[in-house]
Amino acid sequence: MKARIRGVQTHMQRFDFFFGLTLGDCLLRNADNLGAGLQSKGPICCRGKNHGHENTVKAISLMRSDEGYGLLWQKVIQNAERKGVAKPSLPRQKRMPACFENGNVVPEYHETAEAYFRQIYFEAIDHLVNAIQERFDLPDFAMYANAEHLLLKCVRGEVFEEEYN
Repeated sequence: MKARIRGVQTHMQRFDFFFGLTLGDCLLRNADNLGAGLQSKGPICCRGKNHGHENTVKAISLMRSDEGYGLLWQKVIQNAERKGVAKPSLPRQKRMPACFENGNVVPEYHETAEAYFRQIYFEAIDHLVNAIQERFDLPDFAMYANAEHLLLKCVRGEVFEEEYN
């Protein structure tokens, strides 16, 4: 058990783990606001589609810039030095298995650790934005939103012909 704990501790002191942890905290803090908004009382569908969803995507998309990455990189470097985390380094360069090689394509490797982590940063933002958009742009979600509007207007005694069709 002691060896396992030391192994986990060693893994957590690696820079790539620390970078991922900081990036996850930064991105999920914005996504958590959307989750909290969707879990509050009231009509869920209208609130998520019109307010939280688009605002969350905008906030996360604003982070997708070299300036946003530069700020996060500086924060991670400073915190890593303060907490005794290892310096950033590139992963080991691996050859592609022969069964996957296609012709004489030269593999691409990052020249600096900062460039390597920049790619991870942008991919994480893209995946999160796409996941949120896919969740709210489903045809079933539009049908659910329409049914919610219909029920709310019916309860309030408003005209609901558009939603009924």
